[in-house]
Amino acid sequence: MSEVTTNWFAGVSAVLAIAVIVQTLLQMRKTKRWNDDSDSPSGAQRVSRARYRGRRVVHYSDGTVLAETRFGFKSFESFDRYRQYIDR
Repeated sequence: MSEVTTNWFAGVSAVLAIAVIVQTLLQMRKTKRWNDDSDSPSGAQRVSRARYRGRRVVHYSDGTVLAETRFGFKSFESFDRYRQYIDR
C-alpha cells in the first residue's frame, strides 16, 4: 500500500510543478511586454505609464495607448477607446 501512496504523491507533485512552471512562464511574458514599452509599434516615444481600474496602461506621444486586457496587451487609438472597451 505504501508504494501506491508514493506513486500517487509523485504524480501529484509532478502535475503541481508543471502548473507552477506554466504560470511562471505566462507571467514572465506579460511582464516583459510591460517593461519593453519604450517605443510603440509605430515608433512613437512613451509619455507615461499609469493604471486604469487596476490594469496597466502606457501612453505614447502620437496619442496611441498600449493597455492590458483580459487576454494580454492590446493597442488602442486613444485612451477614450480603451475606456469604452473596458467599461462596456
